[in-house]
Amino acid sequence: MLQRQFEKYSKLFSEIDINPIIADSVTVSILIKEGPDVFINKIFIEGIDLIDSSKVLRELLFKSGDYYLINNIDNSKQRLKDSGLYSLVNFIPVRVAGSDNLVNIIISLNKLKQREWLSAGGFEPIEFYEGLDPKDAIGAFIEFRNRSIFKTNTNFSTKLMVGFPLDEEFSEPRIRYDIGLNSIWIMGLRLPTSINSFYETLINYEQDNIDQVERYGIEMSQIIKFDKRSYIQNITVWEYFSDDNIKNNEIVSDDSLINNSSIKNFQQRSLSIRYHLDKKNNQFFPKSGYLFDIYFKSTGYFLGGERNHQKLDISFQSYHSLNKKLVFASKIKLGKLWSWNNFDVDYSYEKFYLGGSSNMRGWQNLKYMTVDQLGETPIGGTIRFLTNNELRMQFSQSLGLNIFYDGGILVNDIKALNKNNLGVDIGLGFTVTTPLGPVRLDYAIPRIDNKFDFNRGQIQLGVQYLF
Repeated sequence: MLQRQFEKYSKLFSEIDINPIIADSVTVSILIKEGPDVFINKIFIEGIDLIDSSKVLRELLFKSGDYYLINNIDNSKQRLKDSGLYSLVNFIPVRVAGSDNLVNIIISLNKLKQREWLSAGGFEPIEFYEGLDPKDAIGAFIEFRNRSIFKTNTNFSTKLMVGFPLDEEFSEPRIRYDIGLNSIWIMGLRLPTSINSFYETLINYEQDNIDQVERYGIEMSQIIKFDKRSYIQNITVWEYFSDDNIKNNEIVSDDSLINNSSIKNFQQRSLSIRYHLDKKNNQFFPKSGYLFDIYFKSTGYFLGGERNHQKLDISFQSYHSLNKKLVFASKIKLGKLWSWNNFDVDYSYEKFYLGGSSNMRGWQNLKYMTVDQLGETPIGGTIRFLTNNELRMQFSQSLGLNIFYDGGILVNDIKALNKNNLGVDIGLGFTVTTPLGPVRLDYAIPRIDNKFDFNRGQIQLGVQYLF
């Protein structure tokens, strides 16, 4: 670790000797010879044709004559991995004979197959709707990918995905088909961009007769990464919804009407921006650090389309290791939706909803608030506050216990955002560690009429930690 710190300052050939000197006590002797600043002499590329070398050189954050800085080496290696063209990327510094401050950089590469069929399946969180947290589901996909069409770095793919959520209300699968192009370089600028056409089926649970809704369109996204897990991204979507069961001015419930904008086919255009800063020490088993995410979406207005509203969603997560086996994790989310037309059917769940294994575990999926006496039809709010707190205890390498508290508010008026409208549940959860992350089984007890109702306890099954 000390050697790596010196390499950040181009001290590649520093000598470090750490020795204990033992007498009646122990003195640690640390001898350091920093050595000279090291410069890059030449760059050699192995494992690819010469015609491909320009694609490699433009990803490098260093050139001949520069200081040898380990951060530039690591970031260049990550940029080559992100290109999606290489299965192996390795940088090897070799000292130039007769010099004590020059190195040649040998870049060793193995290319991925240009054309390939990919498929996978399993139990994992899947994003079923844009406005909802990912749902734990059994899913699978099959994809064909061409990583270099017309001898460029443009990637072509066509993909079919099917997912079956575990919540009993989601009896219908989600089916999505995509055809897209993506490229890291656009007109000489490194701006990872993808253009994708899609078709998918959705379920609208605000209707009396639950049925599938079709969604199709084109989306373009661009992303700039700060490190492996932090980025800023924008997505532009031009989409259509088709619903054969909706007719003009049909009454859905006492509190919900559908006007002319919620008929069989309507068009929606939107632009969204996300800033995602992930400083957790581990993606699947975090014990320290934090994550900050802010998401803003504007639908309609200058973009056109048949709906006009804006959405802001802010999330903060933090992790504190109390000892080797005890971690306190906390999450806070605050969201607001402006200019929503209450007569519109919420096909893609733009409003906020609570309930289920991904937020308020004391309620069934989406059913923290319902519109009918039977509690079968969920309704959302335009303002949401959510907090999740967990004390995570790891008993062994594979088994853990969580004690958790969930709190949430779902309202339509900012004045109603107070503790009187706070819903609460508490519970216990068991986790089993797997190579893909923890699998959890949670039991949550909701607070109903100011007391915890054990008769309404919910069992929730999930994969990976809640956050």
